[in-house]
Amino acid sequence: MPGRFYTMRVEIQSRELERAFSKCADIASRELDIALKDSGEEVVREARANHWFTDRNRDASRSIRSQLNKGTKTASVFLDTGIATYSEYLHDGTRYMKGGPFVEDAVKEKQGYIENEIENAIDRIFKKAGF
Repeated sequence: MPGRFYTMRVEIQSRELERAFSKCADIASRELDIALKDSGEEVVREARANHWFTDRNRDASRSIRSQLNKGTKTASVFLDTGIATYSEYLHDGTRYMKGGPFVEDAVKEKQGYIENEIENAIDRIFKKAGF
């Protein structure tokens, strides 16, 4: 014969938690957008400051840009060939010239910064949502 069965009643007062969760999506979206935008801009600054080429008219440096896609929550760092048509060749090289992956180098250099920005955004989300 099995032992006795005990019944336990758990009651959660969830109104405050429900309010916090209802605010959380909007807050998370805003805070993550800020963190991603800042991260992309920081990678651009790093790539512009530490490329290998001589940039006489600054067009190649200005062609290093970032863009935030709020829908997919992605920040892209790219070379705008509308500003400097040759910027991709500086980065990737050609069969006649070796390139230098200054954007990838900047991403690697700023990896800790990016992770910190996302962690801080998550902390702000929880704080602002009332957790």
